[in-house]
Amino acid sequence: MSLEANKTLVQSYLEGVWSGDVSIMEQHSGLRHLIPFVQEIIEANEHSNSKITEQFGEGEWVATRFVSDIKLKKDFRGMEAGSQVTIETLMMHHIVDGEIVLQYAQGAPI
Repeated sequence: MSLEANKTLVQSYLEGVWSGDVSIMEQHSGLRHLIPFVQEIIEANEHSNSKITEQFGEGEWVATRFVSDIKLKKDFRGMEAGSQVTIETLMMHHIVDGEIVLQYAQGAPI
């Protein structure tokens, strides 16, 4: 796949998850193990708004930076219910033949 196709694949994956649909994760061997964690995040959010701010890649790798504004409906990993928080996340995806085979991610409140 082309770099642009790989970037589009990652964008589609993220937009699906942001809308609350984790089914796209089942299609990628590098994401399946993350489904319980992502469901936990979705269940903790009352409202969230996420936006990709930067994305680039090389070969089979795509790097994405996005910012999420989140309002929590329940306590989540040390943050109290009702909290509003902005989280910046950096991700790297390794894509082989149209499949995400590996994801690295680091996010933190800003």
